[in-house]
Amino acid sequence: MIMCKKIILALQVLVISSFASGSEVQLSEAYQREFIYLNNQKNNLIESKKKTLNELSKELKNLELTVDSKLNLLNQLENKTHGLQEEYKTYQDLISKNESQERKIQALALQTAETLKSFNYNINDKAKPEEILKESFKKAEDLLMAVDSVKKVDKEVFDINGKKIESEVFQFGLISAMALQKNNNKSELGLLAPAGLGQLKIVETSKSYDPFESDDKGSQKFFIYDSLNKPFESKIQKSLADVLEAGGLIGYVIIIFGLFALFVAVRRYYILNKYNFTESDKHEFIKLINQRKIQNKEETDKANHRWMKYAALGPLYSELKYTNIKKAKNDAETILLSLDRKVSTYGPVLMGIAAVAPLLGLLGTVTGMIATFDVITEVGTGNPKMLSGGISEALVTTEFGLIVAIPCLLLGNWLNSWAKRISKDLYEIYDSTVEES
Repeated sequence: MIMCKKIILALQVLVISSFASGSEVQLSEAYQREFIYLNNQKNNLIESKKKTLNELSKELKNLELTVDSKLNLLNQLENKTHGLQEEYKTYQDLISKNESQERKIQALALQTAETLKSFNYNINDKAKPEEILKESFKKAEDLLMAVDSVKKVDKEVFDINGKKIESEVFQFGLISAMALQKNNNKSELGLLAPAGLGQLKIVETSKSYDPFESDDKGSQKFFIYDSLNKPFESKIQKSLADVLEAGGLIGYVIIIFGLFALFVAVRRYYILNKYNFTESDKHEFIKLINQRKIQNKEETDKANHRWMKYAALGPLYSELKYTNIKKAKNDAETILLSLDRKVSTYGPVLMGIAAVAPLLGLLGTVTGMIATFDVITEVGTGNPKMLSGGISEALVTTEFGLIVAIPCLLLGNWLNSWAKRISKDLYEIYDSTVEES
């Protein structure tokens, strides 16, 4: 813009000067000189522009090269950072595994020490895990040697009455022992069981035991135990009252249902047996009613005595023996409905109890398991005796439910089939006597 202003100013000056002088020659010369000057300025500007563009192009290439080198360096740094992160993660995993292994080794060492303590081998559990394991392996080797040995020692044991006596003890490794005691110049061999705190007690005696001889079957009678520190407790025979108490409230409810089902079954058997009659009696009764040839008093008394003993056929016989069949139809239908209702008495009760009893057993199972989990929540799983109450209730109620349900199902189906057979025969008699007539 500045250069254009200069050119315009120069032209103005030339015009003014040309008019001032009035000479055309001077104007032409001045114009030529100015044109040459402007042309030179134009060429100089073009050259300057080319030079500037070249410099800028070189600088741009340099900058592009610099950017490329910086990007390559950044990629290298990113790859290196990623590799360092992976290496750091690997080191962390190794550290975690090492810590886990150390905890496992420590737990194994403590567990080994506690296990060996149950065999009266004392190990310093305050030492380092490596030292504990080293000492434990040595003690375990001694323990294996002891397990594989059979020896005879003089030792104090408790007899059956709980009295401490001196006896010859045959030890079979660390799992069984027998005591030889003398009583009135007689030798008796007793099976030994743990009494706790490393002591032994006699649980059974006999003159025929020989620790070094087997019977005809090649077997010997031993009492096997796993630790002397845990006392042996003989199995307690549970009474019926103990079993009922173990079932809890739901167990008593199931027993009441079972007793009621027994009453119903006996009562229904009595009713069905009362109304029962044989197939031959049915056909003879139909034949008699259809013929109705009872004429004299002796025959009438015999027939009355025979048919009146059947609770099911007696009412029909009394109604049909002399009466016109057509007039007795309504009365016979009433009798049949009454008899059908009587033989169906208590029919659904047994089947209902058979369906309800297992559900009550399942309810007892659920309540017993809830009680067990409550005990686990309070005291943990360290004491099995405290857990046995809920487990016993769960299993006993299930057992009670099945004991009640299975007989009820079988008896109910059998009695229902019997009742259906009686009803079917009664309606067959009705159809063969009243309806056909």
